[in-house]
Amino acid sequence: MSHAVPTVLIVDDIPSARKTLEMLLKTEGYRLEFAASGAEALACAPRIKPDLILLDIMMPEMDGYEVCRRIRSMPEISDVPIIMVTALDDRASRLRGLDLGADDFISKPIDWAELRARTRTIIRLNRHRTLSAERRRYELLIRLSPDGIVMTDIMGKLTLANDAAEALLIPAGNHLLCGARLQEFLLETERDRFSDSFVRVISGQLPVERLETWLQREGDAAPVAVEISLGRLDWEGNPALQCLIREITGRKEAELERDRLFQDLTKAYDVIIETLALALELRDNDMGGHGRRVAEMSVRVARAMGVSEEELTHIRRGAFLHDIGKIAIPDTILHKPGPLSAEEWMIMRRHPGVACELLSQIGFLRPAVAIPCCHHEKWDGSGYPLGLSGEDIPLAARIFSVVDVWDALSSERVYEGAWLEKEVIAYCRTHSGSHFDPQVVTVFLKVLGEEASPATS
Repeated sequence: MSHAVPTVLIVDDIPSARKTLEMLLKTEGYRLEFAASGAEALACAPRIKPDLILLDIMMPEMDGYEVCRRIRSMPEISDVPIIMVTALDDRASRLRGLDLGADDFISKPIDWAELRARTRTIIRLNRHRTLSAERRRYELLIRLSPDGIVMTDIMGKLTLANDAAEALLIPAGNHLLCGARLQEFLLETERDRFSDSFVRVISGQLPVERLETWLQREGDAAPVAVEISLGRLDWEGNPALQCLIREITGRKEAELERDRLFQDLTKAYDVIIETLALALELRDNDMGGHGRRVAEMSVRVARAMGVSEEELTHIRRGAFLHDIGKIAIPDTILHKPGPLSAEEWMIMRRHPGVACELLSQIGFLRPAVAIPCCHHEKWDGSGYPLGLSGEDIPLAARIFSVVDVWDALSSERVYEGAWLEKEVIAYCRTHSGSHFDPQVVTVFLKVLGEEASPATS
């Protein structure tokens, strides 16, 4: 019912009678549907949900009275207006029809002007009744909603607000006056953002939009976190905006607590990582402070190369854990004061693979595995353990490769003293394009030039 174009169902067993009604009504702009019997009318009416039924009384098998009675017992169409069309003119017949639920009568022969007038009137009254009922139901739903609901006109002025909205928007004891603008109740810094959303929805650019923002009620010290959902609709024939306002203070507090716990957990993880790195350095006692220095310098170089903050976290962790695989290397090899034999080198070269196997099993460290696994790869493909070359080597490992060599050469070692800064720089330049990624070397030297002094232990 209440189609954009009113639908009229004509029920008559005589084809010429149906044709007559069609000729009389087709110029009125209605959508006309037809049924040749009472049974057919009962079958099609629930499907088409007409705005009006023109029902002939005198039909075989099932007369109009029985059809009317049955229609009034069918919930989906029980309120459809029915005009009975009859040649009967006695009072008893009309009273019987009214008792069964008929709304009006048209006598045969049909007066075309009377038919059109009664049809228009019945459809108009039914539409008004339907719209009024829908409005009452809608307003009841709005009033009973636990969330705040407001309606605004196209200028943003409030035209309706339920109790929950008033409780959110204004202090107790005050009354929300129609004509106020919703953005006036927002924090001043949030008003432009809300206005942009309002324009997008009311202009039809978006059907709905949702934003999280803050209300600032008069007299309240702290703002209130809310989620506002905006949707455009037609209200009493005019474009309007419906806003659903839901307080999310509890959710925001839970999110802040979740974020705080996550940060605490992340800090705890990082402390464990740094402690583990320090333990490895104590085992390899000629490299004190190496882990922290290479982690900090790797992050600086990566940041200068435009790496994201999230990836910087993984680079820092990977740098601290770059030699975690050496826990599988015997002390006799790790602390040997002289050159390693070929067999010992084969054992030493296993440590990146050990690191990869260990760290890949830990979810939050998996993104940091590139440095421990690949920091001995070389730009020209002569490195180990995989023999990767060029940009097949992860960027984090290419950055760390330069930083690791820089720190090793700049630091005092058991078997060799620290190099001069100019010697380290010369070494990096010489091996750019063979051991090192040339672009990384360029950025590294630029970052190094910004240091007050070279890293020393």
